Amino acid sequence: MAPIQQEGLSLYIHWPWCKKKCPYCDFNSHVAADAPIEDYLNAVKHQLVSLSKQIPSKHSLTSIFFGGGTPSLMPAAGVENLLSTAEKTFGFAEDIEITLEANPTSSEAKKFNDFVSAGVNRFSVGMQSLTESELQFLGREHSVTEAMHAIEAAQTACGNVNLDLIYGLPDQDLPTWLNHLDDVFKLGTQHISCYQLTIEKNTGFYADWRKGRLKPAPEHIQADFYEQTTAKLLDKGYEHYEVSNYAKPGYECKHNRNIWRYGGYLGIGAGAHGRTPLTDGLTATRNYKMPNKFITEAHSPNLGIFEHDVLSPEIQAFEATLLGLRLKEGLPLKRLEAVGGQPWHNFIDVKAIDMLVENGFLMTDLQSDNPMLYATPAGFLILDSVIEHLIKV
Repeated sequence: MAPIQQEGLSLYIHWPWCKKKCPYCDFNSHVAADAPIEDYLNAVKHQLVSLSKQIPSKHSLTSIFFGGGTPSLMPAAGVENLLSTAEKTFGFAEDIEITLEANPTSSEAKKFNDFVSAGVNRFSVGMQSLTESELQFLGREHSVTEAMHAIEAAQTACGNVNLDLIYGLPDQDLPTWLNHLDDVFKLGTQHISCYQLTIEKNTGFYADWRKGRLKPAPEHIQADFYEQTTAKLLDKGYEHYEVSNYAKPGYECKHNRNIWRYGGYLGIGAGAHGRTPLTDGLTATRNYKMPNKFITEAHSPNLGIFEHDVLSPEIQAFEATLLGLRLKEGLPLKRLEAVGGQPWHNFIDVKAIDMLVENGFLMTDLQSDNPMLYATPAGFLILDSVIEHLIKV
């Protein structure tokens, strides 16, 4: 078994409920008026503690991420209890980052201080747009005013806030979008994630697209949005450290960066997946998606996990490439050797490197003691294609 490069150990906890299912969202989220909250929290706690016993070499947690669904619907006491359990089970790094995703409705914004008291030190707020008509199109329940107030409340509570935005909506106007970014900058958040609208299967938008009622923006328009958004954020002092993510210096998301660096992470809760360093090696896990099924199975011998696959060195090298090239800092090719147990050129097509460099999609530093590959800004635009050319099948 090839050695596992342990960049850090992170913990992802999934909260599967929302007030409403958004038409673009393909995440594991459910609407339930009578969600079994206590049973679910107990199941999550049991899975976390039990799975930890299968990790041969425990590392202190460097990050925790509460995702969803809508984790800001969680009771703050439940968050505090889970964090206490995680700390007793693994220990926390001194500079641990603990993120909780939040929707900017008024009722949820009131809970920011309670979450901070529970141990949360970073919020990721799903603003998505600063235009009422776009919020309605996206199926969001909050207003622009609520979004602004929520960001201000989150900033006051902890001073480490990301906001999510979606661009490339049908008929969206680029100059108007760029003007709205100026309003976003006034909020002073330390991190901004800008995602291109994509049409995912099993969503309301996918059904509309199949019926011809929804036409995504053309690729060249999407590219214009991406390039001009990046230029504007760079001008405002944000670093473009990952394909869709921008941060003030020192405020990069530690949790996601650990995953992009191919560090291990536990996926806890309904539908969560993980890359967990278990006794047999780095293991891909995926949990039962339906909350009630997960609650039942979490207390069984399978711990709520329905897929459990030890990853081959080749798969690990592929995943490390796929994730590492998303970062501006680049992909250390020694990482592929560490996870794959072979020279890096056994996984990467050297001729493809030359072609991609010649066409402006990659930069390299292959002669140093730590050889590197870097996707260029042009490469970020077609990253899937870049990786498809690089990886030896």
